[in-house]
Amino acid sequence: MDLAPDYDWYVQGLIEKYGLKDHITFLGFLNEEQMHERLLKSHVFVSASAIENHSTALGEAMISGVPSVASCVGGLQEMIDHGKDGYLYPFNETYMMAEYVCQLFGNDELAKAFSQKGHDHAARTYSKEQNRKDLLNMYETIANAAKEREI
Repeated sequence: MDLAPDYDWYVQGLIEKYGLKDHITFLGFLNEEQMHERLLKSHVFVSASAIENHSTALGEAMISGVPSVASCVGGLQEMIDHGKDGYLYPFNETYMMAEYVCQLFGNDELAKAFSQKGHDHAARTYSKEQNRKDLLNMYETIANAAKEREI
């Protein structure tokens, strides 16, 4: 693991404290291809952030079709439609996160449904064509408002 030293020690301490050493593998830094391959091998993606405006990692997991569970903070609430294409839980209610992860491991049909619906949701969100149209519409609206003010 090659994190900030204090955080590295903190995480290592928790791993040892809870006897998880044989259950956790640190992958180190991954390039985009390696990250995509890792996501495709994953059964569940968890974003357990306490503060988050927008999670690129969550978006990447969803577009890759990985069923996702995320804390209900910041912009993450707009990225997942709870119970339809993923799960959201209050960030300090970690027992709920654990329950949702267990549900996805225990129910292949649910995991497949979240995989497909999450991918579809992310594909709409990150659509280059739609984002281009939206951006052009915003510029047009601003330009029209500026013209009206000049009159």
